[in-house]
Amino acid sequence: MKIIKINITCLVALLSVLFIGCEVDYKDIDTLGKADSGASEVSINLDLFVAGSWTPDQVATSAGELKVEKYDLFIFKVSSDGNYLEYKEMNITPDASEMVPYNQSIKIGNRNIVLPTGGTKRVVVIANANDKVSYPVLCSLAESTKSDFSDVTVYDKFINDFSIKADKQQTSPFVMMGNALIANADMENVGITLAPQYAKINIKNKAAGSETNGLFISSVQLKNVPESAYPFINDYSKKTSRFVNYEVNMLDNGALEEMIPDKLYLLYTPGTSSASADYRVTVLIKREKEWS
Repeated sequence: MKIIKINITCLVALLSVLFIGCEVDYKDIDTLGKADSGASEVSINLDLFVAGSWTPDQVATSAGELKVEKYDLFIFKVSSDGNYLEYKEMNITPDASEMVPYNQSIKIGNRNIVLPTGGTKRVVVIANANDKVSYPVLCSLAESTKSDFSDVTVYDKFINDFSIKADKQQTSPFVMMGNALIANADMENVGITLAPQYAKINIKNKAAGSETNGLFISSVQLKNVPESAYPFINDYSKKTSRFVNYEVNMLDNGALEEMIPDKLYLLYTPGTSSASADYRVTVLIKREKEWS
């Protein structure tokens, strides 16, 4: 029996900026070893970890945003006959989940999965999906009712139809995901990185005192914001832009340092070397009559 050990680490990259240029390509995957002959039966040992922030100066996150409540696991068999969904398990509850400090990690669970075949595999893990994502119709090889397996989900359809919904992006915890190509079933250790799918923005009023006298922030506008994101592919034809306006209630003189703390969460949009997606944030300022 062949043993594959998978370490999943969840990393958080949260940004504090007024202008974001995103070039994220989750189609890139870790390829380990060389493809084997596809021998029978393989046992995968899965260790799941949650990690702290990449840097200590990122926008502060709550424990609820980083918590892994449930995760979905998909394993695709890679072969010349097709990259079929061989194994799926939904709504897996981790053994533990908690906020962790900067640059540290904590183990939250372990799973051992026995597959009917060895060979090259693609492993995809989606955390905190709930009603925040849209999956294609999912059917594994074991669930197939067709002699030609035409009803089985293939990897290309999965990555092209999987999307994250913009209207659910402010709901904690964050959607997180990671994937890897296991090209050699004899590898004992395989690492998968789970990353959150949102950029978090805090907009702050740095001015104070007389500099803001009579001024207040009326709203914050976001342009070029996608309705949904397709993080596995670089297909801009699928992107539908929208306009978002956040009304802001301020003190009379607008002197609050945090105008809309922990409120703006933007979906990442994949970018390529020849194209990138920018979120443009406009802050509208109104001036009332001079104070007497």
